Amino acid sequence: MSQQSRSIVIRRPFLGYSNPKRKKRSGAKILRDILYIAGDGEKKTHILFGSNINPTILEKYLKLSLEHGLLVKTDKGYAATAKGKEFVKNYDLFQSLLESLDEVEKQIKTILS
Repeated sequence: MSQQSRSIVIRRPFLGYSNPKRKKRSGAKILRDILYIAGDGEKKTHILFGSNINPTILEKYLKLSLEHGLLVKTDKGYAATAKGKEFVKNYDLFQSLLESLDEVEKQIKTILS
């Protein structure tokens, strides 16, 4: 078979990744999502699908969270510790402050222009 007769197969991008403006989540955001979903106790599968990450990445974050006392392993699966819940609370507070700062910057630009 010559190279000219081969057809090129172009795969369509996965729907979640077709938008070039889509930003990737930071590691802190992924960790926040895992801890939030784990809450008072969830199965690993529920955390996996809820946080929308692949199993290999989830394993790394679970191991990290267990080592640092953010999660505990329970008979049901995993649960966030008080330290983990505090992380979620502080992360959300920090994000709201950043959004407020962005809004203030927009207002200043509007006033100055």
